Formats: sequence, structure tokens, C-alpha cells
Amino acid sequence: MRVFQRRLIVGLVIAAALLSRWFHLDAQSVWYDEAVVVLFSGKGLAWIFAHLTQDTMPPLNYLLLHFWLGLGRQEGAMRVLSFLFSAGSLPFAYLLARRLFGRRVALLAILLAIFSPFQIYFAQEARMYAQLSFFSLAAVYFFLLAWQEGGRWPWLGFALSSIAAAYTHNLGLLTLFSLDVFALGTVVVRGQGSGDRGQGSGVR
Repeated sequence: MRVFQRRLIVGLVIAAALLSRWFHLDAQSVWYDEAVVVLFSGKGLAWIFAHLTQDTMPPLNYLLLHFWLGLGRQEGAMRVLSFLFSAGSLPFAYLLARRLFGRRVALLAILLAIFSPFQIYFAQEARMYAQLSFFSLAAVYFFLLAWQEGGRWPWLGFALSSIAAAYTHNLGLLTLFSLDVFALGTVVVRGQGSGDRGQGSGVR
């Protein structure tokens, strides 16, 4: 495939992703959970930290939305932050799938992510789920990059994105837990393989 054709396809994919998330962004009225998040985020920083014990979620989404609300409190304006996080998660979905399975699977993965009803829905909701998706995908991608190639910057990217995921939603800890299980299982399997080879060498 020529470079121009590839870039054209990428451009069309990006345009489809943005349009699917932007379309009717402000069509729905703010519902209860959104209203609670906006109410919390609209208070002063001291109030937010003082009353976090009344909520079950970590503070990062409230803090980011607190500053974002300075741009406007209309339905569409307050949801643009989620729109941006949802759009930003698409490159990580593509890069992660390409690293694991190759370019063709990555293209399929990005198409599924673009038109995923869940992704579109949470891109249009002033809550933390699009943000959680972004940081979780980033954490997995940087972990895989660091695990395979090493280097300081991938590990730093993993640390920052995994911390951000944990401080966005409690479920962000599951991403970190699953990666820990993967790392531990890989180390154990490699250790058993080394032991088997060592025993084989002794028999010879």
C-alpha cells in the first residue's frame, strides 16, 4: 500500500472516530451521576479534598474537571474532556494491538474501538470512564513496551499512566493487578524452564 493511501485511510479513520463521538455530544440532558460529578468538581479545591471521603471514587477526575469547567458548564462543554480522552485512547488501542498481533489486527481493533457503543457513550458523558480507558490502555502499552525492549522512558510512562488510572477510578487497580499477575507468571514459567534445562544438562 502506498504511503498516500495509508495516510488517507488513517485520516478517514480518525475523522470517523471524532465524528462518532462528537455527534449529539450535548443532545442528552445532564443525568444524576453526571450532576454529582459536576457539583463536586465545581467546588473549590479545598472543598473537593475535604469531601472526597463522601464519594467512592478517587480524586483525579474531579480535579481535571474542576479546571475544565472554567471553559463552560453547558452539557456539551463539560463533556468535551471525556471526548478528548476517548479520542486519545484510540492511538494506544492501535499501537497495543499492532505490537501484540500485527498491523492487520491493529486496524481491526481500531475500527472496533471507533464504533464501540461503550466508547461512544462514555465519550459523551461527563464522568471518569473515558479517562479510565485512556490511562489503562496507555499503562498496558507502556508496560508491554518496557517489558519487551526495556529502557527508562517506557517504564516511566507505565508508572505515570498506571498511577493516573488508579487515581481516576478504583477499577484502575485491576489493570495494575493483571499486569502484576502476567509478570509473575512469566517469571515463574521462565524459572521452571531454566530448571528443566538444568536438570537435562545434568543427566547428560
